[in-house]
Amino acid sequence: MSTNMSARNQPMTDPIIYTAAVIGCGRVGSLYDAGRTAAKADPVTHAGAYAAHDRVMFVGGVDSDEGRRREFVARWAVPAYAAPEAMLNRVRPDLWSICTEPASHLDLVKTAVRAGARAVWCEKPLAATTGEAIRLIAACAEAGVPLLVNHTRRFDAFHQDLALRIQAGEWGRIERVVIHYVRGIANYGSHAFDLLRFLLADEIEWVSASDELREAVPDPSLTVQGQTRGGVPFVLLPIRRAFYDCFEVDVWGSGGRVTITHLGKRVRRYEVGPSPDWAEPAVLLETPGRFLPGMRGTALRAVANIIAHIEGKEPLLSSGQDGLAAMAAVCAAKRSADHCGRQISPDALLMEEVEVIQKDGG
Repeated sequence: MSTNMSARNQPMTDPIIYTAAVIGCGRVGSLYDAGRTAAKADPVTHAGAYAAHDRVMFVGGVDSDEGRRREFVARWAVPAYAAPEAMLNRVRPDLWSICTEPASHLDLVKTAVRAGARAVWCEKPLAATTGEAIRLIAACAEAGVPLLVNHTRRFDAFHQDLALRIQAGEWGRIERVVIHYVRGIANYGSHAFDLLRFLLADEIEWVSASDELREAVPDPSLTVQGQTRGGVPFVLLPIRRAFYDCFEVDVWGSGGRVTITHLGKRVRRYEVGPSPDWAEPAVLLETPGRFLPGMRGTALRAVANIIAHIEGKEPLLSSGQDGLAAMAAVCAAKRSADHCGRQISPDALLMEEVEVIQKDGG
């Protein structure tokens, strides 16, 4: 007998409560909140967000690793299953979080859709290939299931405010964006490409990449240069992952500069003015500015966005198409690195994939 106390069974007079489960009980699914003193008020994992949200009943997790399942049960006091099929014998969640390796995302999303999911919250990168990402998005669209992609900075009030200010011209015409990152072009690099699109409200026209670090890992941190359709050049500069965590963004404009450090939590602002030391009429001077706190409440905001979207109150903040655009840029960078830095268009790559899918009959 099913124990699913889902949205479909709630009285119309009460706030709807949505059941939720996490598929993949690793770092972003669950473990990042272990030992964090702020985890209860400001979780950073899918499990933590579901457990803390007052419109969600957290009903379980899925992981093939027995040790992770035990840790998950001890941490969240909900059942953990070895496979989705075992979970579906007991409960059919409204909200599915997919936090496994990218190569498994397509099949898991199809399972969620067949099981009657009301929405899917999927980790980035969206899939292992652009072809799989296209099929994944189509599976959700055909079933009318909203798909949220976990590009976390889109859920952050500071980054939302910064994007509006950049697009309004607070730092003049944007001349260049430089991003330092670690942990692979498909991992942190996916965030970098998405953030470029988000901050500039622009699309990536081409990329050229090389594997300067030669770390010999499945997901290399590539050096990437490129340009947006609006003509803004950008550079992604990798740091060796063995040293430290890093994701820093430097936006250079004709009227100033803004730099985001400490993994999105701190910002430095510069404006153009006369040098206090030399006879230079125009230099960059660090100046105080009013900014919202960075990277707070992002996981809870993601869950709130899913619920609001299901109820017709707001659009998704990070859609499947956003995930696909970042995925296409990642794959274009990989192809460029394999072809001696040749300029590759993410749009052209997507068109190739669509033609292949059409030839294969969808």
